[in-house]
Amino acid sequence: MAMEADDRLINIDVMGALRRRKWYGIACAALGMAATFGIVMNLPATYRSTATILIEEPDVPADLVKSTVSTFANDRLQVIQQRVMTSQHLNEIIERFGLYPEMQQKMPRSAIINGMRGNVTMEVVSADLSGQQSRSRQQNQATIAFNLSFDHEDPSVAQQVTNRLT
Repeated sequence: MAMEADDRLINIDVMGALRRRKWYGIACAALGMAATFGIVMNLPATYRSTATILIEEPDVPADLVKSTVSTFANDRLQVIQQRVMTSQHLNEIIERFGLYPEMQQKMPRSAIINGMRGNVTMEVVSADLSGQQSRSRQQNQATIAFNLSFDHEDPSVAQQVTNRLT
């Protein structure tokens, strides 16, 4: 019984404090929103170009031709990602499209390539294959896709670089 009275007094005190300090809270919230708005408006626009690449298994039944490739789709995607993200390939794209001209004067090439790697994203898109009985059957019938994206300030450059990456 005394506990309920204490809880009610605490709640009443909190509500009273909130009422007394409401203008401070409103001012802090307004300043926070204004600062966020100012920062967002001063950030440069960034455009993302995305290509979706489907990886399909061959239509030949496994009974007729035994596959010599025994790796899973994720392993193959990692190999593809490693080939796409090599320093030589990214350097060729930087040169071809004239990317990061102001950075090229100030920074070493390896730092620029690492910065470009941060602008390239690769997301795996997989289908839900519930109801399949064996793992090899899942592997043979699964269609896996991945999205390859590139972010840049110029939308046409983003699209061209994404096309080159794919």
